[in-house]
Amino acid sequence: MIFFIFIGFCLTALMPLFILSLNPGFTLSKDSALDLMFFATGGGEKTEKPSHKKLQDARKKGQVVKSTDVNNMIVLIGSFLLLTTFGGLIIEDVKKVMEYFFINSAQTTVVSLASTQLFMLLINLSSKVLILIFIPLMLMGVVGNLMQTGLLTTGEPLKPKFNKLNPINGFKEMFSRKRMLGSFKNILLLVVASLMSYTFISNRQQELLSLPYMLYTESLVVLGRTVSNFVIQILLLVVVVAAIDYGIQRFEFMKSMKMSKQELKEEYKQMEGDPFVKGKRRQKQREMSMGRTVAAVSEATVVITNPTHFAVAIKYVHEEDLIPKVVAKGVDFKAQKIKEVAKEQGVPIIENKPLARNLYATVEVDQAIPIELYKAVAEILAIVYKLENKKGYQ
Repeated sequence: MIFFIFIGFCLTALMPLFILSLNPGFTLSKDSALDLMFFATGGGEKTEKPSHKKLQDARKKGQVVKSTDVNNMIVLIGSFLLLTTFGGLIIEDVKKVMEYFFINSAQTTVVSLASTQLFMLLINLSSKVLILIFIPLMLMGVVGNLMQTGLLTTGEPLKPKFNKLNPINGFKEMFSRKRMLGSFKNILLLVVASLMSYTFISNRQQELLSLPYMLYTESLVVLGRTVSNFVIQILLLVVVVAAIDYGIQRFEFMKSMKMSKQELKEEYKQMEGDPFVKGKRRQKQREMSMGRTVAAVSEATVVITNPTHFAVAIKYVHEEDLIPKVVAKGVDFKAQKIKEVAKEQGVPIIENKPLARNLYATVEVDQAIPIELYKAVAEILAIVYKLENKKGYQ
């Protein structure tokens, strides 16, 4: 019987969604047709994961993954633990208040809030309930929100949205997919909780029926143990439901945040600039850098090569410079360009693999060569001077 009732509830809850899905206007409206045309171009289908920027923008608007079932779970578990821990203290104070009324019930003038003893008993009871139960539960509710959303301060959800006043939108919201899933979840939870309650009571039927025949203290112990076991089972169910609901909420949120390829491109342009413009800028920078390199190589004394991968141009004028310095350096394509310019300008090119690699790795442009390379560079300069002297002699 319970199974058929459950099936009936499910069919009733899902029927409006099924009717809406069969409504021709639901899929063949003008806007939908335009959307389908846009999807056909490959630019509108939201298949990509949301970017970090989109998630941050949504967070600023207050759109985050949040499950009310997680908050309920934390509050319920906290209530159970607090009552289990501090319930005895509160019961003792309640017992004292009741004893006061029983003892002084015949004296109507004594049983009044003006009584100092009664006032202190009530203050003591209220303080313990407030400090030991209510305030911790409020803090647990805050912690439950912080665990899911983190520290989030935004006034976006408080802004008035006039589209919410539209009764048509409200009617659609009543039968939305989210509402249907929520209704289905609540019905399923009710059925499972009912079955758990029925099973629990059935298994302990003999024990519960024997309570009236037990001693007062013994019956209280049995009843307390039974209620505690039942609450623990319900709390386990609440934990499972909260975990499933949080997973569903996260899945739905990430699905709603998905982006199309075109949206990713537009966002990239906004954050990094147009790739075409950036390419042009980099090309211009390369041209300017190459122009400076050409000018520097033209004034160099010698170019030391690897010979294929590295090229380092060194300038040293005996009457002007105290120490030789690197005026240009390059690897691969730039190295080839330096050698081409050196040939055009008549700058000597000398191959020395270790020295070329060492200079490229350790010396920056417009820096003097280090002391440990003086001897090696001096030998290269000596070769250059010999070549120049030969040319001058010839």
